[in-house]
Amino acid sequence: MSERPIEYEASPFENVVLALARLQLNAGLIDAIAFNFPEEVQRNWEEKLELLCQKCYAEIEEIQSFAEAYDH
Repeated sequence: MSERPIEYEASPFENVVLALARLQLNAGLIDAIAFNFPEEVQRNWEEKLELLCQKCYAEIEEIQSFAEAYDH
């Protein structure tokens, strides 16, 4: 007899954690083989990572500002 898996709905926070884990995994896999890419593609990849890092830090600052606004 096969049991049905328990369905679980993730919280918004858990969804963020999952998305970031997937991003880290995919970026890591690409970065591990990026040295095989042509130089221009490698530069584009590095620029993409730098842009991604900037976006992440901007989001961190936004979240911290949100929290500080409600921290009494």
